Amino acid sequence: MKIRNSFLLLCILSSQFLMGQELLSALKSNDLLLHQANSTTNLQRSSALSLPFSDDFAYEGVYPDANRWQDRDVFVNRTYPIDPITIGVATFDGLDEHGIPYDTTNFFTWGGADTLTSQPIDLSASQIADSIYLSFFYQPKGRGDQPNSG
Repeated sequence: MKIRNSFLLLCILSSQFLMGQELLSALKSNDLLLHQANSTTNLQRSSALSLPFSDDFAYEGVYPDANRWQDRDVFVNRTYPIDPITIGVATFDGLDEHGIPYDTTNFFTWGGADTLTSQPIDLSASQIADSIYLSFFYQPKGRGDQPNSG
């Protein structure tokens, strides 16, 4: 009994010297994308988009609409944003279209990764004097990881 009490006292006294640390790490994979049955090829439109052109990403599925977008690098979802302007969002999550990180050899890799490229937009009806704007909403972090500086 005396050994048990001594051990308990030792644990209590040593606990004030113990430390813990929370670690925030990047996504290791996206299971929704890993299990997609969609083909990995990009679908191309036969005609260019006309103006005005918009997308609220409010459709079902995890990839951008191939009628509007050329690539599938972003993750279309309704769960990562906080109070989004629309129902759906395109999340630049640092994972490829299969849900795997671009570089798995180094945890601290940084550089170009996700892209979202529109299909060609027909500007033939526009004049040089016309004002044409690209506009989008952007939310860094949301329910994900804060973007790295640089």
